[in-house]
Amino acid sequence: MGLLIGGGGASLTIFDAILRHGGEPANYCEIGGNPTPDKVARLTELIVNQPKVERLAVIMNVVNNTQADLIAEGVIRGIIAAGKVPEETIVMFRLPGSGEQRCREILAAHHVAFTDRSVAIDEAALKAVDAVRAVKGTEVRTLT
Repeated sequence: MGLLIGGGGASLTIFDAILRHGGEPANYCEIGGNPTPDKVARLTELIVNQPKVERLAVIMNVVNNTQADLIAEGVIRGIIAAGKVPEETIVMFRLPGSGEQRCREILAAHHVAFTDRSVAIDEAALKAVDAVRAVKGTEVRTLT
């Protein structure tokens, strides 16, 4: 699984949560601030084109200056540029912040679910790992 993560120190928390739930990050990129959709598209394409990356999880902490809609636009463009299908590639998209409504619309147009701040980072990490497990036909777990 590839990871596009962010939120300052939360990116380490996210990475650790993926590992704790048995995930195997094959590649990751921490983004912050307010990158342009073009930059996000290039980073996403780079991540999903790595040999061991079959799925992508976008998980970020609550952010004020990162626009969720611009990240969604870039992620979708990067996946398509890599010759992949967004709904088959993205296993989790959790990015609370400004532009959430437009983010939902962008993702919905590509049949990708948006996860908001009501889902904790640890739960989002588990759901991402379980989604990869489900695709591979291995055991899926839930938080207890």
